[in-house]
Amino acid sequence: TGFIDTNFEGKAKYAVNSLKNKDYVFVHVEAPDEAGHMGSVEEKINAVENIDKIMLPVIMDGLSNFDDFRILLTPDHPTPISLKTHVADPVPAIIYGSNVKKDENVYFSEFIKPSFDINDGYKIADYFINKSII
Repeated sequence: TGFIDTNFEGKAKYAVNSLKNKDYVFVHVEAPDEAGHMGSVEEKINAVENIDKIMLPVIMDGLSNFDDFRILLTPDHPTPISLKTHVADPVPAIIYGSNVKKDENVYFSEFIKPSFDINDGYKIADYFINKSII
């Protein structure tokens, strides 16, 4: 949770530290969603960049201490700046891990179709945890 002033680094460090005694950690960052509700392209870009530049390096560095790991990066729903509200459009998702086979895509975008296809969003957690994706 939190807005653009949330402690991105603190969230990432807490998540990595929690993996010392937990099997799964869920980190929710509300900032991109709230920026969408405000209709602020600048704040939405800033929020996504903070996740990319501040959170992910801490998380990826922390995961290097584990032999077996997976990370799922996805928004919970789209909030287009032009509409300032949630929509039911599909959301992009990326799964990365020590035992995840790389697909043919060389970059990540909501316009790129991944090798996995999950039409019902509620099924992604089961796929992420239980599906063999080697």
